[in-house]
Amino acid sequence: MRNKKNSKKNIFIILFLIITYSISFSLSLKKKKTVIPETPIYINKVKIIDKIICGVSIGDSLFYFIDRNGKILQKFDIKGKGPGELDYITGFGLFNNNLIISGGRRINLYSLTGKSIENIKKDDIIENLLSSNKRWYYVTCGKIFKKKKKIFEIEFRLYNDEDRLIMTLPDRTKQRAFHPKKGRRLAIPWFPSPFCDRLVFMITQTNNIAVFMTRQDYFYLVEDDKIKKISFKFNLKAKALSDQDKKDFFNKIIPKPSKLTKNSVVFPKTKKLFLGVINWDDNWALIQEDNFILVDEKGSFLNKIPIPDEIGYLEDWQVPEDIFIKNGDELFFLKESEEIVIFEIK
Repeated sequence: MRNKKNSKKNIFIILFLIITYSISFSLSLKKKKTVIPETPIYINKVKIIDKIICGVSIGDSLFYFIDRNGKILQKFDIKGKGPGELDYITGFGLFNNNLIISGGRRINLYSLTGKSIENIKKDDIIENLLSSNKRWYYVTCGKIFKKKKKIFEIEFRLYNDEDRLIMTLPDRTKQRAFHPKKGRRLAIPWFPSPFCDRLVFMITQTNNIAVFMTRQDYFYLVEDDKIKKISFKFNLKAKALSDQDKKDFFNKIIPKPSKLTKNSVVFPKTKKLFLGVINWDDNWALIQEDNFILVDEKGSFLNKIPIPDEIGYLEDWQVPEDIFIKNGDELFFLKESEEIVIFEIK
């Protein structure tokens, strides 16, 4: 009798696992179309603004508004150092139905036609800008001298739109490697840290901020400027780092470093847990090399979506927040800075 009960229990467990597994892979991405701009352009960030594709060339401070057929509806150039101009772009978005753009020590407001509305100056260089249509935040970067160790550490500082400091977090994207010209390790991190613990700042649909770290199994949620630490409720596993991964780092990121510099670089034992994060309606998608992992604000697993062949294998150095954007039941992918591939989420 007991064996029969155990058998029934085992059957239920197996059925539960099968159903859970099938739900976990119930979503997929199907290629819908490729948008190729009518005139060849170079863009390295893409967003959807007012249902139109907005592509940006960061270094050239150029904005392009493109329709789904590749027609360039509008282009404007804000390159410069004068009022209403920026040398380069570190972040942009929509605020009060206008464009809000950061670069250098400025945050500027523009109409959707590129007309300058307001110029806001800040004391520090702005590394990132996060905006919804109702609120915005900005991120700066600064160094702190540690007297005991006689070294500098770099930190990111998150401020709200009233210039209130919300939180500070260490910058782990660089390390203190040997500098060939100085003939020693520098006191300040300067060399790109391989497979680093990169910070990802996201703004939610409720105007709050989520801060993810690509090597950590938790994130911070900032609600009404109050910080909560939330652990993922599922296991994320990082892949082991191979000798080929180390060779690829030097070949693709820092080709031909000096021998002393190369030997001084410290590698982690594993890759990142994920490469980056994008907004996914009210939730987020953690982007791995071959999967999108959907999570909610409680850190619970929602779904897993395989990355299709049209996107290919994602590299560690890529910044997914720049090349992916979800809009409704579609995912937009910026391919090789020249075209946008649209996928249907099924």
